[in-house]
Amino acid sequence: ITDSSNRTKLIRQVSDCSISREVKLPADFKPSATYILCGRTKDCFHHPGNRHFRDSMSMFVGDYQKCRLKAEKSLVVMKALNFIQEGHDGSRFIKQDKITGQWSELTKRAAKEKVGHAIRDIVTNREKTALRR
Repeated sequence: ITDSSNRTKLIRQVSDCSISREVKLPADFKPSATYILCGRTKDCFHHPGNRHFRDSMSMFVGDYQKCRLKAEKSLVVMKALNFIQEGHDGSRFIKQDKITGQWSELTKRAAKEKVGHAIRDIVTNREKTALRR
């Protein structure tokens, strides 16, 4: 992250992550193909929004791997999260309550954690693939 004004903006966003609250979506809400579904089912994994999300996170792996400090990695994760949430397709991280079936949008902090996990998973998978060669 080279531009200092962007860096300052990302630092503020990292510290603001704990402020947001989960937002319940309308009872008749149906996720579109751009939404990122949180869950461990095959349906979530194969959802078009989740596939696009995983592909998009690959773009940030190089920057993430160059980072040595946790704070730097956090900035890369926020950059990736902003890319997803401020993109033209309106992507959002959502989850469905197992009991009521109602959908809700994740907090910024929870979305940041999901982005971080996705990037680390890609790094781990690439390292395992490299070791097999």
